[in-house]
Amino acid sequence: MLQAIKEDHKYFHKIFFPCQQEELEYHYKQHTTLWELLQHDKFEAAGPIVGTSTLHDDTEKVIFTLGGGGEMKEELPEFKTENNLNKYIEAAHILKAAGKKQLYLAKGPMLEIGMDIGPLKIIETLDLPQHFGANTTVVTRGTYNLGWEAIAAGATLITTNRSGVLAEYAENRNKFLDKKQYAYWTPIDGQAIAEAILRNPPAHLEEATNLVNTQQGLKRIAETLISIW
Repeated sequence: MLQAIKEDHKYFHKIFFPCQQEELEYHYKQHTTLWELLQHDKFEAAGPIVGTSTLHDDTEKVIFTLGGGGEMKEELPEFKTENNLNKYIEAAHILKAAGKKQLYLAKGPMLEIGMDIGPLKIIETLDLPQHFGANTTVVTRGTYNLGWEAIAAGATLITTNRSGVLAEYAENRNKFLDKKQYAYWTPIDGQAIAEAILRNPPAHLEEATNLVNTQQGLKRIAETLISIW
């Protein structure tokens, strides 16, 4: 990233990051040279910036998702799609025993299901966020867009980790959301996932929902573009 930022610094008038300043610090402050460069007023954190759905569903439910369902490069066995799916099914059985009835698996286009998924019901959609609402819990291995789409709808977000090329960044992002009490982070473990789902919503979820829905970052970017033109 350092080399890319050095090049960007030469050629661009302004560079925005689609995340919060606190998140930049959480990820990069320990990288001294990079962090010093990011202090230049040319760089600005303007996030979170993410598309949101105009439709919401406030039915009480739990949605498990593996995104598109494909494997990442260099994924370790613990983090492979099949193991994630097995842990989701374990969690779903625990939730059913606890009285939860609306349990869903959002099936991405690359997800192959070669097993009994127990109490989970399939959702296939090109607009998963329209199924999110204030009474939804979303369980995912964690992507920036999906996470903030869930938070924007007021849903409780629960993330696990993954390995491969995105492992360090994904883990830092998920733990950042947990530290801010915007969402919960949990290991890939059926019991741990179920326990997180049965907890009360994260303490600062409403703050996070307001943060993404005000879209202050997009307004700031628009103002900058107008000033340049």
